[in-house]
Parts: sequence; structure tokens; C-alpha cells
Amino acid sequence: MHEKILDEVLTKIKPRPEDLIRLNSAVEKLIRKIECKARELGIGVKVRVVGSAARNTWLKGEKDIDILLMFPESTPEEEMERLGMRLAREVAGSSGREEYAEHPYVRATLDGLEVDIVPCFEVSDPSRIKSAVDRTPYHQEYVRKRMTDKLADQVLLLKQFAKGTGVYGAESKVQGFSGYLCELLILHYGSFMELVRSASEWRPGTVIDIEEFHGRADYLPRLFAGQPLILIDPVDRKRNEAAAAVVR
Repeated sequence: MHEKILDEVLTKIKPRPEDLIRLNSAVEKLIRKIECKARELGIGVKVRVVGSAARNTWLKGEKDIDILLMFPESTPEEEMERLGMRLAREVAGSSGREEYAEHPYVRATLDGLEVDIVPCFEVSDPSRIKSAVDRTPYHQEYVRKRMTDKLADQVLLLKQFAKGTGVYGAESKVQGFSGYLCELLILHYGSFMELVRSASEWRPGTVIDIEEFHGRADYLPRLFAGQPLILIDPVDRKRNEAAAAVVR
């Protein structure tokens, strides 16, 4: 019975081929625009789309796109911010507004998409990151290499479930599951229903270590004290990807 229900839900939340074509066309157009403007301004930067739109885990109707402006690791931080924000503002035009996380970035509405244009460093290893966003390309590659179409469908079900229960998002106002965390949980458990069955047995201090960095990991609940779910980031063994989640 539940399989029929999940199939019905999936038909409503999974983008149609024509949706993906429109999205990819808009994203490619935006990348060309950024690269052209970078050449015009003489700014040497790599442009990369990350997140669900680039990993085939995009919910139908979502319009959020994350674009990284990746500067060489040797670039001084002040110069990275100055040049990155200049380029982002030029591309965003009048629709752009500045936001701030660890570093400033620009949010804009472009071609019907809500786009975050984020300057960062292209680091040679995730252990060398200078801010959290520098880790994102490594998240991208980890998921991309392991995600199949079948698993992507399961991620969509989990994301929709998280949205419906009000726990989709790692920001402070939600304190729930990030998109990346949803992807990792499905990669680990293999399906939405297997995750649900396993999650029914979770207790505060539950540890999920996909890459088995920490062996038995008896010490991890103490290391991440106060964090009810511990999922070790596969690209950073010292980081809990589920740190934002709280018990409700």
C-alpha cells in the first residue's frame, strides 16, 4: 500500500523532462552571462552550479539556484570578496540584494530563478577550507558520484516529507535537515521507507558514519554533545552535517 502512495506522491513532486530542460537552459544561460561579465571585468574565476539543481534532487517547482564564483586558493581573502561581490552585483543588476553568511554574497531574481551568487575559494583539499562554502564543491562531487536516478527519487520523497513536517532546512528558524543531509541519509539507507524504519529507533546521540572514519565511535556523542543526531560529513570527518537538527 505504501509503495502506491509513494509513487503517487512522486508523480506530483518529480520534475517532468520539460521542467528539467527549461531549468538547465536557464542555468546554462546564466553561467554564460556570468562568465562573459567576468571576462569583461578581467576577473579570473571559475563558475559552478551546486546544490539540488546540479545533483538531480530538485523538487518540482523549486526555483532556488546556487552558483559559486570560485577564486584561486592563493587569492587574498579581501580581494576574493571585493572582486566576487563586484561580479555578483554586475550580474544581478537591480534585482540583486546583498546577504551575509561567513562572507557576503548576492541574492537575485534572474530569468525566473532565485539565485544565490556566492564568492568562495577553490581549495585543493577540504581540510584547507577558509569558510564553509569552500567545502561545497566536495559535497557536490561526493553526492554526484554516488547518486542514481532511483536514489534521487527517494531523496525527493524525503525532502517533500521534511517540507510537509516543517523540518526542511538547516537555517536557525527551521533547525532541521539540509538538502545535503537528506541526500546523505538516502545514500546511507538506500530508500525513504528504510530511513523511516531506522529513524523510528533513533535516540539522542545516534551516530551515522557513512565512511566509517571513526570506527565504533563511542566518543562521538561526547564530542558532539547536545547534538541529538550525528552524521559525520563524508568529506570532513570532524564535522556533523546534522548539527542544526533539534529534537521536537
